[in-house]
Amino acid sequence: MTCVTRTISIEAPPEAVINVLSDARQLPSWAPRFARRVLREGGQWVAEAEDGTRIPVALRASREHGTVDVLVTRAPPRGAYMRVLGDGEGSELILSVMFPGDADAIARQGQIADDELRAVRDLAEGRTQALAE
Repeated sequence: MTCVTRTISIEAPPEAVINVLSDARQLPSWAPRFARRVLREGGQWVAEAEDGTRIPVALRASREHGTVDVLVTRAPPRGAYMRVLGDGEGSELILSVMFPGDADAIARQGQIADDELRAVRDLAEGRTQALAE
């Protein structure tokens, strides 16, 4: 497995960032390559990827600890591990993504992580709207 870690400063309180990240229905708003849509099936979340692949996911959030993990529940296990830190009136978001891959995959995943962080920032800061519930 390989890990890519990125960070971004967000001009919104940690609660606003956690609200975006902890709602599985909002994955398409900030991680559209991973989840162009999300469905609830049999008590579990299923993300539909860009290519139509259906991926069972578990979302684990702890507001108390400022963590949100989005985990692929099939083998091999992998996922996105996020930590939200308070920074004055704003937040710092740290995103680490675990995945199998070579140097090219690492570069691609780094760009995807950067795009996802900017999307979370824009949602938390109210620059863009979340998907309708």
